Parts: sequence; structure tokens; C-alpha cells
Amino acid sequence: MLSLAGFLIIGSAFTASPQIAPSINAEVKCDNCRGWSLDVAAQEVACGIRELVLSGASETNDALPRVEIAFRVPQIDVSYVWKSSGITGIPMDWSPPCERASVSQGQPLYALLNAKGINRITLSSCEALRETHFFASYDEARCEAKCRFVLFVGRCAPEKDFEVRIRFDVRGLPYGNTIKAAADWMSADARYVPALVPDVAHESVYSSWYVFHKDLHADVLERECAIASELGMKTLIVDDGWQDDLDGVKDYVNVGGFNISKRRFPDMKAHVKRIKSYGMKYLLWYPISLVGWKSPDYPRFRGKYLADYKHLSASVLDPRFPDVREYLISGFEQAMREYGFDGFKIDFLDMFPYGDGDEKTPGRDYAGVPQAVDRLMSDLMMRLREVNPEALVEFRQGYVGPAIRKFGNIIRVGDCPGDFRANRIGISQLRLTSGKAAVHSDMLAWNPGDSAESASRFILNSIFGTIQYSVRLETLKECHRKMIAHYLRFAREHSKALRHGTIVAEHPESGCPIVTGESEEERIIGLYEHTSVASLIADKKVTYVLNATDSDSIFVECDAAMNAKAYNAFGEEQLTKIEIVKGVGRVSVPRGGYLRIMLKHHTIGGRR
Repeated sequence: MLSLAGFLIIGSAFTASPQIAPSINAEVKCDNCRGWSLDVAAQEVACGIRELVLSGASETNDALPRVEIAFRVPQIDVSYVWKSSGITGIPMDWSPPCERASVSQGQPLYALLNAKGINRITLSSCEALRETHFFASYDEARCEAKCRFVLFVGRCAPEKDFEVRIRFDVRGLPYGNTIKAAADWMSADARYVPALVPDVAHESVYSSWYVFHKDLHADVLERECAIASELGMKTLIVDDGWQDDLDGVKDYVNVGGFNISKRRFPDMKAHVKRIKSYGMKYLLWYPISLVGWKSPDYPRFRGKYLADYKHLSASVLDPRFPDVREYLISGFEQAMREYGFDGFKIDFLDMFPYGDGDEKTPGRDYAGVPQAVDRLMSDLMMRLREVNPEALVEFRQGYVGPAIRKFGNIIRVGDCPGDFRANRIGISQLRLTSGKAAVHSDMLAWNPGDSAESASRFILNSIFGTIQYSVRLETLKECHRKMIAHYLRFAREHSKALRHGTIVAEHPESGCPIVTGESEEERIIGLYEHTSVASLIADKKVTYVLNATDSDSIFVECDAAMNAKAYNAFGEEQLTKIEIVKGVGRVSVPRGGYLRIMLKHHTIGGRR
């Protein structure tokens, strides 16, 4: 049943105090309603889950008013904050960090957890388009967590009415369950129908970025992809640099349109065709919000930029102008038709919200930037799908919410070169909130002088997502290639458990040192610290335990005796027979390798 909460209007201000959880009331307030009549209601939709419904109407078609929802949670078995940007302790109240969410950045979702990763309260909002701010901080005087949502921040377009639902989940379940449920609830909104995800979106990628940066050349990429395709990679992403003729360009001064460097790509169409002859898809990077100051298109849009950035030598386009949107959309569409690209890596989408632009320039058809970005991306995807119904679009961590998944079918971990731990944590987070979108690692790059066993840790830390590789294959040592080839096969053969099954990442506050993926047939456990323990269950599922620690042995805990085989980082079976007894024990497993485990009455056969 829907129950109206008490509310009070004082002049143009609004206050209400709905109950959002047992013994927890929220304070809903709007200091300046600006001609809006507001109402708030609380609804219990399931045991432990309530929705707060905020609605408003305006007879004068005003801009949306800024509304704040605040509440306190006693710090009783509450230790951590889970956010899309990371898992932290509860920050002090003196200057709590502001998390932003809109169509082009973040998502309005966070949770308070206990030390075991059990949910204490998970909050999510259906308002994933217009900008929302949210905070969690610690009041040391009262030993409470202070939580806030601030709706309709910044420039909002005039509306006649609105309705926003905020969901409060206090079920004492593992955090992954409540966060995934919240993300699924947001995506169920009819405004956020997710994009089609072709199967190839889940296949491994070769990326040019870390290995080449802007020093790109068609012939070198073709040699690299000939090797990459033999190893089992299915997609090439050509990153920044294709637009710059000169070497050493570090800014975005030449960005604007699809003016491809003839020095680097003498015949882009033929080049794309050769890459695709290897059985690979081709994606091109593009910074959608920027036009460089030396681009021939820069003068065309004077007065139609949101902001200028000297350190980038570029300006941010204002998508509220229809000719700006058409310029971008037609550029993507023409490039896909002319060169045969299968999709795009779209970057810098999160720069659109910043800046007001020149208000004296006429011709805008949207008052709010978020709505204009939504229109830009909706029209862009419609036009791209007319060319290729299975167009691939990658966005990186930062713009990850339900509104952006209407357009992107690949969501990648944010840049973390050399940091395999950050890749593991990012994949674990994105798997909970990305629905059926393909979750990709940030590009993997390691020093070629490292051992293959040590380098394998980069792969094993990313194996519960789709891996993007960015190493120089042509000059890579044969043992490294052999290791990559093995784990590409392993990831493909066990994709149901690794990328499509359920995922449990334990102890998020400690960087998820144990991650488990599970399908109906098998279970795969990744161990990432030498003190981590794999808990093995006596059932019919074959279990793999990945040794991504810095040790040649791992800890396992069994509830029954089991047989096991050990394999090294190249997939080679070790001859030593392994019998695992009931209880906790240390088992020898080569660093970068894994165990394959079954109950004693099962026969272990075959290689993986």
C-alpha cells in the first residue's frame, strides 16, 4: 500500500519526513519550490525494501527545484561505503566527498556494509539522467552515518511534472545481492532499456593504447593483429593518435571530425579490410565532446562550446544545439559507412556536464545538458544501428549507469595501467551493475622482461571480465605468447562461469582477494593474496582454483576429501598427484597456474 508521508509547506519551502526503513525517517526538503507543488510518499514493496516516491507539478512549466533527501544510520555493525567509484571507510563529516551521477557519469547507487560485506542499507534512485549528488559521511559526535541525495542539481530543463523513486534496501544479504538487485531495479525503468549486446562484445580485445599510445601506423597494427588473431583475440580497438600527423602530440589540438592521418593510415578502408580478414572486429576511439583548436571544424562552432580547456588545447561542444549533434552523429555514421568500422570507443562523454556555454548564442533546442546528451546518444545509436545492427560501443568506468547502458554494450574498467588489483576490483564492481553488458578490463600491459608466470597475474586478476591486451606481440617472448594463448583458450572454454555466471567478490573493503564465478556446470575461484583460502564444497560441480598469488602454494578448505590436478601458467599438467583432505590445508600449485578439483569418487581426466 502507498502511504502518504506528512509534509509541510512554509512559504515557498517544502519539508516532509517519510519512514524509509524501520526506525529511520528521512528529511525531505526543498528550500525554494519556485512554483512547484511537491508531494512525497513511502511504499513498502517487499520485506526489507521501501520506495520513497517524490512527485511534483508546475502550472508555469518551471525548471525543476533542487530537492534534498537526508537521513542518518546508527553506526551499529556499519563499517564501509560501497560506491561505483570504490569501496572506502565512511569519510568524516567535515568535507564529505560528493559523488555525481547523471547520464554521462556515475550512477545514483551506494550502500553501507558491515565488515563481512553484509548489506546494512543500499540506496538507489531511478533518476539516472539529470544530475544527482549523493554523500555519505560520519558524524563522530553521534556515531552515525549521515546520508544524502540531492536531486536536480545544476541546469535542469523546464518541466510540467516529475516523479522520482528512491529505493531503500535494508535486507541483511551479501552486498553483491542487494547492489545487483538495485542496479536491475534501475534498469527496469522503461526509460533505460539496455542496448543489444552481441556475442563478440564478450570476446577478447587487442588495444593499441598502452603499447603504442599515439605512435600508430597501419602496417604495424596489421602485423600485431595477425598474431593476436592466431592467439584468439577477436577485436581491435585503435585508440588516440590516428588524427595526428606529427609525432609527440600530447594534447587534443587536432581532434574534430574524422580527419584521419594519411601518414599513419594511408588507406584506412583497405587497412580495416585487412584487419577484418583476420576475423577481427574494428573499433575506433573518438573523444565525442572535444574539438581541438587547430581542427578545421573549430571556427564553425564559435559560441557553441560549453567550456575551453587550455591544457587539452580543445573545447567542449554544447550538445544543446541541434547542428552540434548532427555534426557529431553524421561524422560517426559516415566513418562507419566509408571505412567499415564495427563500432567505436567513445571517450570524454563525462566532460559534457561541465560549463554553461555562451548564453547569448541563439539556437538551442534543449535547456538542460543531460537531456541533450541523451538525445545525442539516442540519435547516434539509431543511426549507427541502421548501418550495423550489431554496432559495438565501449564506455569506460566513470559513465556506467543505467542511462548510459542504453547506448553502450561494452563497459570497461577505468584507466589503471600496471595495477592489476584495480582491474580486479573494477571488474567485480561493474559485474554487479552492468546487466548483460560486456564488462572489460582496462588494457593489460606488462614489462616484457618479466617472467611469464609473473605476467600471468595481470590476466588472472582480470579473468572474470573480458580482457583487453595491450602488449607488443611481435617482439614478445615466446613463453609470454604461450601463456596468453593458454588463458585465452581457458577464458573461452569457461566463459559461462567466468563471465556469464554469478560472481561473488569477497571482502570488497580489502580489494576482493577472493572472487568466485559459477555456472550450472562448474565453479572457478580466484585467489589473489597468499593468505586467502578457497572454500571447496562437496558437490558435482568441477571446481578450478586459480593461483594469482605471489606464492607457489595456496590454502584450501574442504568439507570432504577430494582429488585434484595442478596446472601451470601454460596449461601444462603437473605430474605430482594431489589428494586434498577434509579441513584446511596448503596445496602446491605453480604461481600463475590452477587446480582442477573433483570429489574422490569422480575421475579427473582431460586437460584444460
